[in-house]
Amino acid sequence: MTRGICKNRVGERYGSVTVTSRAPNDRSNNARWLVKCDCGNEVTLLANNLKRTKFCGKGCELYTAHKRNDVTGQRFGRLIAVEAVGKKGRHTEWFFNCDCGNEYKGVSTHVISGSVKSCGCLGIQSRIKHGKSHTREYKTERYQAYTNAKRRATPTGVQDREVLEIYKNARNLTKETGVLHEVDHKIPLQGEFVSGLHVAANLQILTRHQNRKKSRSYEI
Repeated sequence: MTRGICKNRVGERYGSVTVTSRAPNDRSNNARWLVKCDCGNEVTLLANNLKRTKFCGKGCELYTAHKRNDVTGQRFGRLIAVEAVGKKGRHTEWFFNCDCGNEYKGVSTHVISGSVKSCGCLGIQSRIKHGKSHTREYKTERYQAYTNAKRRATPTGVQDREVLEIYKNARNLTKETGVLHEVDHKIPLQGEFVSGLHVAANLQILTRHQNRKKSRSYEI
């Protein structure tokens, strides 16, 4: 252990923590330092432990994010990771947005490994193709045209995070108000004369009632 006087380490950085000042020695006269973590916490660490330090402790938000394998904004098949929502056994559950417009909640390891590639629409569409599905919603030409238009209307290099934030805000509004909110396109993706893009600037949050009742300026 480091005892008594030791090198001044104020301003030095170790992992996500920065040394801010000298702290009183512990009962065994081991040198200690006060550090501030990027998560906002301030803790006291032994001088000998500084070089091995990456986070302020196991309760650190950054440590938790690191341990749960943060995949926010990453794409896996038709799914884009939105946010971690809790634990399921020893695994972390995430919300994902699917290209078809639905949300999927599941264990991230299943999605990362490729075991799950969509909210379920991929399997349904495959069954439709081979005449094995009786799900009316996915059978309609209108629904198929919408999902295809959504893919075509997403420009190369579009910032997925901006789009994801809008879907996240809609979900938060539903939780806060108890009223179902949905994300809709201001200008439809398929219009007779004008077609919109699947980008943040063309998205709006509406209650389900507003979304069903609103009159469109551009008819599909």
